[in-house]
Amino acid sequence: MSDPTANLRHGFGKRRSLHHVTITNGDRSRTFSFRPWVLGSVAACVGVFAVGYLSATAYLVWRDDILAARDTERSQIEASYESRIAYLRAEIDRLASTQVFERRSVETMVDALIERQNQLTDNHARVRALLEKASTVGLTVTQALPLPAEKPSLPGSVLSFAPAGQSNLAIGGEPVPLPAGPLPSLGLRGSSSDIGVPQTEDLGAAPGPQADSGDLLGIGATLDQMLAENDRALDALAGTAEQGIRTLTAAIRPLGLDLSSLAEEGIGGPFVPLPASTFEERLSRAERAIAAYDVLRGAAQKLPLARPIRNVEVSSDFGPRLDPFLGTLAMHTGIDFKADQGTVIRAAGAGRVLTASYQGGYGNMVEIEHPGGLVTRYAHMSRILVSEGEEILAGEVVGRVGSTGRSTGPHLHYEVRRNGTALDPSRFVIAGDRLAGVLVR
Repeated sequence: MSDPTANLRHGFGKRRSLHHVTITNGDRSRTFSFRPWVLGSVAACVGVFAVGYLSATAYLVWRDDILAARDTERSQIEASYESRIAYLRAEIDRLASTQVFERRSVETMVDALIERQNQLTDNHARVRALLEKASTVGLTVTQALPLPAEKPSLPGSVLSFAPAGQSNLAIGGEPVPLPAGPLPSLGLRGSSSDIGVPQTEDLGAAPGPQADSGDLLGIGATLDQMLAENDRALDALAGTAEQGIRTLTAAIRPLGLDLSSLAEEGIGGPFVPLPASTFEERLSRAERAIAAYDVLRGAAQKLPLARPIRNVEVSSDFGPRLDPFLGTLAMHTGIDFKADQGTVIRAAGAGRVLTASYQGGYGNMVEIEHPGGLVTRYAHMSRILVSEGEEILAGEVVGRVGSTGRSTGPHLHYEVRRNGTALDPSRFVIAGDRLAGVLVR
């Protein structure tokens, strides 16, 4: 016997009969039978068609808006891209213009540096020529700027005499009446050992101007420093030459001579240094000072300033003394250099030989004429080695020491006269000692 409950469970969810559709038209009717899967397929096709239709309709409706949005987005992208391109082009143009400006600035700076370098080269050549000129006239520059310094004493600037208690047997010369009036101090040996010697000044150093370093790679600062060194060199040259002029004039002034009047170039008036600030002014000042120094030095070199015999003592000075033969007061018109027989005697200055012969109490004597009306006499020589009319230079040998004429022993009687008047030779010797480094021949 079958179980109805089991049949129901077995048939759950299944349709055993087909779906039927009946179409009635009047008295006619038709019935169609459909399987379930066919109806599902038809429904699915209808749904797909509806969805496609609705999608197509929506696309057609919204297509213009979509295209417009896409065009807008594309336009925005293109505008942004073009703006970026324009910015990059402007930046490139700015960089290019900056480079052009910087290049032109560098070219301008290089041109300025080249011009300054050419100026420096020209200035250096002019300074070097002036240095060579200074060297030829005996100027030596060792410091940067002239500054007053301590005044050192000059050794050998006064005449040397025999020690106290030692007899000076080598004297002589013609007795000359003393001038009227009170006699000077009766030391009877003169006073040249008491003559003071004018001092000289030295050169000190001072720092030069600092160069500005704000320039291309510091080259301008280097050029500024070199230009400043040129200025300091010119200042040193001018200062050295002016100091030499002061030394010359100070040494010659006690002799009562005017160097400017003795110069062949005919310069005149006191030398007054010009203030200088630019290179041209400094160069002009240095050239003027060196030229004046050269002229004055040349005039001084012609004066009888050198010692006729070196490294010997003076046995009798210029002035009143007891005559060695008569024992009375007489004027000694020169100074006596005690030296061994045959010692070389040299001309104290350049000039022309006036006398070269035996002259009474002077014995063998040479007389030389110098500029400014000065005449030097060299007496009591054993031999005369020059002839009358001969042009002679300072330092040339004129004879040898002897004891001819009115003499007590071998020595040189040395006189300096001006226009026939006897002058104190010690003043000329002292001036020559002081100028020994200046009047190097």
